[in-house]
Amino acid sequence: MAKKKDSYMKEKIESLIGPNIILDDFRDELVLVNHFATYALLEGNRASRRLDIVVDGEPSDPGNVGKFCEKLDILLVNAKGKTGRDGTVELLLHHFHCIKLVDDVFELPAIVVATPLIQSPVFITARASLTANKKDVKIKVSSWDVNGSPAPNVVFNWMCRVPYIKVFPVD
Repeated sequence: MAKKKDSYMKEKIESLIGPNIILDDFRDELVLVNHFATYALLEGNRASRRLDIVVDGEPSDPGNVGKFCEKLDILLVNAKGKTGRDGTVELLLHHFHCIKLVDDVFELPAIVVATPLIQSPVFITARASLTANKKDVKIKVSSWDVNGSPAPNVVFNWMCRVPYIKVFPVD
């Protein structure tokens, strides 16, 4: 009975992670760990410009433009993904990090970059947008072949960088 169980488990595992695994000491439990993402919270900065505009009066003096800088934290996430049979996949950023951003909200721009991990020519586009409550980032990745048709099952690396603001409750 144990041999049949070992053979079944080996077949299932090989279907997920590849052939030729060796289960020498496998008995009743096998723990597989898949490191699927890395992330970092960075102390960042933002440079902004201010232009004073007078609505009911003379146009603003173009010389009245001021640059100011402020601290702005940034979440950076890297992971691997795969498009589906239709050549698309939607990801939610919170599935790829373990940070509790309870009262914090994300802010634009949310930037995402994707790189295909296959040898044949393929095009990948990636788009990031904030969810309605600004507590998550939705990432949509699409893949096409050289003829412009959806390219299914394309594995890719991706990286998303998004600023977030710590919101402090008002008493």
